[in-house]
Amino acid sequence: MTMPGARIQSAARRAAPWIAASAAVSALYVAVALAVNGRFALPLDDSYIFLQYAREAAHGRFLQYGPGSGASSGATSPLYLLVLAALYLVGLRGPVFPFVPLILGVAGLAVSAAAARRIASRAWGAPAGRLAAALVLLHGPLAWHFLGGMEAPLVVPLLLLTVEAFQERRALRFALVGSLLALSRPEGWIIALALTTWALVQRILPRGALALAPAAAGVLPLLINLAASGRLQSNSFITKSPLEWGVFYAPEHLLQSLRFFLATVRDLFANLAPNIPATWAANDGSAAALFFAPGAAVLAIAAIAAAPAAAAPVAVAFGAHVALVSFVLPVHMHWERYLVPAFPLFLVLVAGGAAVIAERWGRSAWRAAASYLLAFQAVTFVAFALAYAASVHDLAFMHVPLGRWIDANLPREARVAANDVGAIAYYGRRPIFDLEGLTTDAMTRPARNGSASVYEAIEAMPAASRPTHMCVFPSWFDEAFTAPHAPVYLLRLFQVTIAASNPMVLYRADWSLAGTGDAPRSAEALAAIAGLTLADRLDVADLASEASHAYALRAVEGGYEPRLRSMTPPGAAAPVMDGGRLVTGSERFVLRARPGRDAVLVVRTDGAMRAEVRVDGRRAAAVQSVRRQDEGWSEEAVRLPASAIARAEIDVEIATESPHYLGYGSYHYWLYQ
Repeated sequence: MTMPGARIQSAARRAAPWIAASAAVSALYVAVALAVNGRFALPLDDSYIFLQYAREAAHGRFLQYGPGSGASSGATSPLYLLVLAALYLVGLRGPVFPFVPLILGVAGLAVSAAAARRIASRAWGAPAGRLAAALVLLHGPLAWHFLGGMEAPLVVPLLLLTVEAFQERRALRFALVGSLLALSRPEGWIIALALTTWALVQRILPRGALALAPAAAGVLPLLINLAASGRLQSNSFITKSPLEWGVFYAPEHLLQSLRFFLATVRDLFANLAPNIPATWAANDGSAAALFFAPGAAVLAIAAIAAAPAAAAPVAVAFGAHVALVSFVLPVHMHWERYLVPAFPLFLVLVAGGAAVIAERWGRSAWRAAASYLLAFQAVTFVAFALAYAASVHDLAFMHVPLGRWIDANLPREARVAANDVGAIAYYGRRPIFDLEGLTTDAMTRPARNGSASVYEAIEAMPAASRPTHMCVFPSWFDEAFTAPHAPVYLLRLFQVTIAASNPMVLYRADWSLAGTGDAPRSAEALAAIAGLTLADRLDVADLASEASHAYALRAVEGGYEPRLRSMTPPGAAAPVMDGGRLVTGSERFVLRARPGRDAVLVVRTDGAMRAEVRVDGRRAAAVQSVRRQDEGWSEEAVRLPASAIARAEIDVEIATESPHYLGYGSYHYWLYQ
């Protein structure tokens, strides 16, 4: 009988070469980043979001982004959060803690390379296994993401181990590792479900509780989201997926998803339309030609054709992941961050295809194919080492120093609003108000509706609770959003690689215009409502007001634009700030009224407008404004006859009469009687 100590020593000997190779890759990438920048930071701001959540969890505040912040579902991977928190608790804290993800990256890359070798060897032979391992170790985008600080070192190995368990028909191992995969990322759950379904249909794994374990495990993160935020979707999903943005226009989204899928297959995996621009960045897909060798997709198809049964779990997991990302997140972001789990699966298939060539055309063909693939990967390895250094530069010279400046200069009671909340929170050590809604639940929905709804949400807060400072990318907001605030500190990059914008500015917040748009201000409108009483009002872009009035917007051909304006109405003495929406079709809402009485509907818009007013389905009036935007707010008073007000709650529809040519800005409605 083999003693436990002997088994551990044997496992350590087998793991040592993989750890050494992975450590060498990681050390090279970090060394290049240090040599180029003279300092180091994790290359992605979202990585610091995990670190912040983990530090709070280690102090007993699970899913809280700071003391007293309340729970939120901004950490997409609960499993990764718990791993980081556990390492913090065992002593890897303080200045060391930001480097913990690098340690996990070394381990994750080693496990992934070893698993890729076993999967490819079992399907296409030992040479394919060795090539698969080498391709994984030399794949620049994979190295970038394993050292990026996010959950790739957890998700990718678990995915490969799940595929391996499927391939070996190990039901217990598949249940265990597949369940961990389902807990590691929402996409992991979908892939585990796809593999489970395939296994049950093909009768590869025994039916029963073990086969369904990954499906059940994936429900747990949904329940955590529900407990933290009151909804099944994570804040990250709501923040980033087009399915949750403002006004959802299904035809446009489906077309975008299809375009993304076809472009991903053609440009990224098949590399059939190479485009290597003079400069390339993380968020625009410009580096697609540097991910996989031209022709690699042909080898992957050959591998599947030669060994369909053995290749099935790899192909099913790969296809499920690419299709899911194309539908849910069809955007190029962070060096194709959301496609990363598919990369090693594709490399396994490519290595299998090279082995098929060797079997049919001999060793010389094998050597040529393997040499070609490895040479291309060597080029991408160097390219992404430089890309890693460039991404480190963005964080090391903007986000991290801004966070440190906040910690050194702002009062402890300062409340900082931000739209990139990772390093600002982690190093700034101040309460954070997340304008994007990842870590502040109250802003998750408003942020999807642009600057207008963000401002309206802050306006609705008690004055004492509003942020005292803002640290934001000004370009993310309408000019009116940042204009009232006083710049305090600014950092600008000369060339952006991964930062979402440039520069990042710290402001001292000024909310003195909050509430100025709550009532009509123009002389004409005030004269029209003199002696009348307010029956109801709808504040467009204020999501709470819209919900209480059953507000619905119909956008023509997907046309949608939130607007925030600060202008002075005619005859008024001071500017008025108000948020609204561009209406290209119609809007519908309910207003409370006193039946049988004449009414005046005051309509605030920001320029020319020609629309029909319907009450309870019948035309009641028309509204028209010829005022230009540079002339200030237009507040039109529309008289509604008593015959139109037949109920205590009237259904009002405002429809533009020239939807393709004359959309209008809708900001506020007041009903006076």
